[in-house]
Amino acid sequence: MSDLAETLVARLNDPDPELRRLAVMELPYSDEHDIAALLLPRLEDPSALVRAEAARALEGFEEIEVVQALAERLHDGDAQVRKASAEVLAELKLPASAPPLLDLLEPGPAPEAQAAALRALRALRVPEAHAPALRLLGDADPAVRREAVGVLGYLRLQSALAELARVAQDDPDPEVRRIAVGALGYAADDGVAQALTRALADGNWIVREEAAQTLGKLRLLGAVPQLVLAMEDPYWQVRLKAARSLGQLKAAAGVEALVATLGHSISNLRKEAAIALGEIGDARALPALEQAAATDADPDVRKMAGLGIATIAQASSRA
Repeated sequence: MSDLAETLVARLNDPDPELRRLAVMELPYSDEHDIAALLLPRLEDPSALVRAEAARALEGFEEIEVVQALAERLHDGDAQVRKASAEVLAELKLPASAPPLLDLLEPGPAPEAQAAALRALRALRVPEAHAPALRLLGDADPAVRREAVGVLGYLRLQSALAELARVAQDDPDPEVRRIAVGALGYAADDGVAQALTRALADGNWIVREEAAQTLGKLRLLGAVPQLVLAMEDPYWQVRLKAARSLGQLKAAAGVEALVATLGHSISNLRKEAAIALGEIGDARALPALEQAAATDADPDVRKMAGLGIATIAQASSRA
């Protein structure tokens, strides 16, 4: 063992918790060969900061003892320790991590522990998490509901679509609604389309932004009228995603709104409008694109407008 490793091992038992925490942080980079065995006792350290650091330092150690010890920390009294343990279990992506995480989804554990377990199960994509995640969509804690939506979105099961569509419209927490809207982006059935177009009228702009983006991903042509209306949204972030989706959908009905957007004060929005007009390829946009290519103050907007002009010219030559 090197002098550095000996010093770090000694510091693991120092009375000062900050020195113990720093030793835990540095230990994985030392030449000590039995790092996991030294870190595992620190998961029982009196200091929550040391316990959380020990959990993070165990990332990459796939021994069953590590999985079991981290699973026990999911019941820790400190939220940061629970979060760190869940994240490391998720990164390990080992089947042995799933059972203790699933146990936490039964009634009883604190909401913070259940949210941490769901976050880890999302990365593991364990099918057995489907049923408890569906049940936890009705949990009183919005953090639990958010993570449950994330699990269902990652599993991509058709049987969850109806509940995700309901949550996207009805959940009282806007972040839960936003995540549910994004989770609907893997299936374009009628119920999903209706939920997403309704979400464009949500009272919270982050939900409307997510809906505008998801509609483009799903190539839902029936949503074009609502996306055109979204180009008048008071939040430019919503308008940007609506412009992007109109381009993806090659929606000629959006040309007028996109041309008008080329005069907006925010350059990112002008650039997105220029890109969308090029994707749509409608010759009606040429005068506005030519003006933007020649006079816009932002070089990126001028570049995108020029590309749009070239795309429309190529389409015309092939016609």
